[in-house]
Amino acid sequence: MPDGAFRTPPGGGRGPVTRAPGRPRGARTPGRAVRRPPRARPAGWPAPPRRPFRRVRPERQVTLSTTRCVTPVPTEERAAEYLDTLVRVDGQGPVRRPRFAEVRRALAASGVAEGHAVLICVADAHTRLTAFLAAHYLGLVPALLPPGWAEHRLRPVCDALGAAAVVCAGPGPSGVTVRRSGTPRLQPYEAGQAVLLTSGTSGPAGGCLHRVASLFVNARRHAAAIGLRPTDTVLVSLPLHYSFALVAQALAGVATGARLVLGGPPFTPAGYLDSLTRHDVTVSSLSPSLVRALLGEDRRPPRSLRVLTVGGDVLEATRVRELRRRHPEGELYLTYGLTEAGPRVSTLAVHREPESRYTSVGRPLPGVVTTVRDVAPDGSGELLVTTGTAMVRRVGHPGTARRDLVGPHTVATGDVFRRDPEGFLFFCGRLSDFVVAGGDRLSLRWVRELVGALPGVLHVRTELVRGPLGRGGLVRQRYRLHVVARDVTPRLRELVRRRLKEVLLRVEFPCDVVFSEQNAAEFAK
Repeated sequence: MPDGAFRTPPGGGRGPVTRAPGRPRGARTPGRAVRRPPRARPAGWPAPPRRPFRRVRPERQVTLSTTRCVTPVPTEERAAEYLDTLVRVDGQGPVRRPRFAEVRRALAASGVAEGHAVLICVADAHTRLTAFLAAHYLGLVPALLPPGWAEHRLRPVCDALGAAAVVCAGPGPSGVTVRRSGTPRLQPYEAGQAVLLTSGTSGPAGGCLHRVASLFVNARRHAAAIGLRPTDTVLVSLPLHYSFALVAQALAGVATGARLVLGGPPFTPAGYLDSLTRHDVTVSSLSPSLVRALLGEDRRPPRSLRVLTVGGDVLEATRVRELRRRHPEGELYLTYGLTEAGPRVSTLAVHREPESRYTSVGRPLPGVVTTVRDVAPDGSGELLVTTGTAMVRRVGHPGTARRDLVGPHTVATGDVFRRDPEGFLFFCGRLSDFVVAGGDRLSLRWVRELVGALPGVLHVRTELVRGPLGRGGLVRQRYRLHVVARDVTPRLRELVRRRLKEVLLRVEFPCDVVFSEQNAAEFAK
C-alpha cells in the first residue's frame, strides 16, 4: 500500500470488535458487540473523511421562519426591546425618547375599553410607532392619522370610525396624552385589529379594518421578497400613516430585527442622500414623486445602499433606467399594492430582468393569487387579488370606492392590468382613468406618463370635471391636468404645452393645466 493511503481498520471501518474464544476470525458473537477504545492513528496517516455539514438554504430558512416556526406577531417583550433599542429618528440628536412601557402605561391609564379604536396623531415618528404597537398589545384598535391635524378635521374622523379616544403629544415621561373623543356612537371592534386610512379612494374619513397578525404576515412576505436581513438598516422616508411605510418598512423591521431610522417630510434630495450616508443605510423605499425629485440632482446614492424599492404609484421606464445607471451595483425593486390587500401584492426585481419588463410590477408574492376579469381584446382587465392579508371590511365613509371585497379574502382593485405568459403583471391604468374624447377612449394614465417624463416634473394627476352638454343631451367628459414641479418656469410651461400638442388631438386636450411648485412639507405619491 502506498505511503499516505488510508487503511481500513479491522471490522470494516466500524472499529475493532470482540471475538468469542474458538470462533473463526470474522464471526461475530451474538448480541451487542463490545467495543475496545480506538487505536491511535499512526503518524502520517490521514484523518478519515468527514461528512460535510449541510447548510440550510437561505430561502428555505425564510420559508420556515415565516410560516412554521415564528408566530406572525412578535411578543410584547420583543417589540418593546426593539422599539427601545433599534429605532431612531433621523435628524435629531441624542434626546430622550419615551420608552415602550411608559407609552403603554399612559394608554392603559386612559381607561379605554378593549376593542375600541384610538386615533394616534402624535408628530414624533418614534412615539407614533410605539403608541401604535402599545395600543395593539393592550387590546385596543389603533389608527394612525397625519400629524398636525386640526380639531375640525379630527372630529369627522372620530365620528366616522367611532373612535373612543385621541392620542396626542403631551408632557411627562410618556410624551403622549390621551383624551376621550366624545363620539356619541362608539364603533365596536375586536382586539387584534387596526384601521389603516386609505389615501384617497375612500375619502378622508374612510379606512380599512385589518388584523394586525395579517399585517405582520404581509410585512414578512415583503421582507422575504426584497431580502431584508436582521443586519440591515432601513430608512423610512414616507409618512407612517401610509400603509406602505407602516407595513412594508416599519413592521417589516420589527419582524426581522432590522434597525429602523424614521425620517419623513419634508423630503429634499440632498437631505435624503446625507441621511443614507450618515446612518449607513442599506435599505430604503421611495415613492415615484420622490424618485423624480432625487433624479433631478446630479448625485449618486452611496455604495452602502444595497436595496431601493419604489412603490405607491407608477414609475416611468425612463426613470427606472436612470436609477439603474446611477446605482448599478444596488438592487432595485418595483412593488405594487393597495391598502385593502394588506398592502403588498407583487414585486419586480428590476436588476434581474431585461428592460422589456421595466414597466412591470412583477409576479404576485407567495400566498397571493391574482386574476383578471372582464378581459378586453388587448388582454387587459380589472385585477382581482385573493390573499389572506386582505382587509376584514371597510370602515368609515365608503364613498364611491371601487376597491372593495367581492369574495372571501378577494379584493377588486379597480386597476386595469394585463398578464404575460410568464405571469408578470403590467399596469394599464385604473377603471376611472379613461374618458371618451371624439368617440374614442383616452387613457389619462398615458397622459400623466407623457407629462411626468419631462425634466423638472415631480408629480402629475388628472381631475375629471363636468363638461358642457353634447349631442343628445349627454355630458361631455373633460379633465384637468395638475402638474407639480420643482420650479414652474415659462420654459416648463412651454415644454408641457408642446408635448401635449405633439401627441394629443384637439378634442383630447385637457380643459385646463394647473401648475404648482413642490411643497417640501407635503407628501405625494
